[in-house]
Amino acid sequence: MATINVVTEDEVIVVDGEAINHTFTFPANLWAIQWDGTEGHAEWTNGPNTELTAADVETYVTQWTDAKASDKASEDAAILAESTRVKTYTELRVAAYADLNQFEMQFDDAVNNTTTWVDAINAIKQEFPK
Repeated sequence: MATINVVTEDEVIVVDGEAINHTFTFPANLWAIQWDGTEGHAEWTNGPNTELTAADVETYVTQWTDAKASDKASEDAAILAESTRVKTYTELRVAAYADLNQFEMQFDDAVNNTTTWVDAINAIKQEFPK
């Protein structure tokens, strides 16, 4: 079984070194849990430490696993929302401007007496108007 650390005041459960801060359910008088994978103890705010069994800590592993899945689902939803969000004209223009080698274009225009750079900028502004 995994190593488990629980700190109720911080609402943190740590499983094998991976901490998750979440709204967990703890007994009202539990202060902390230390479990090394085979044995451990609970620290109480109103009494002596008590020895734990694997069954005692399993509920915290389950809560940690559920919280991790919930956090992952929230993260995935945020990524999906961002990827489907309509980009502003500014974001679209910035991306298009980044594809241009603007200094090279400006230099070539100055040397060749052309308007390639201005034409490219105007085309981007026309494609993505305000």
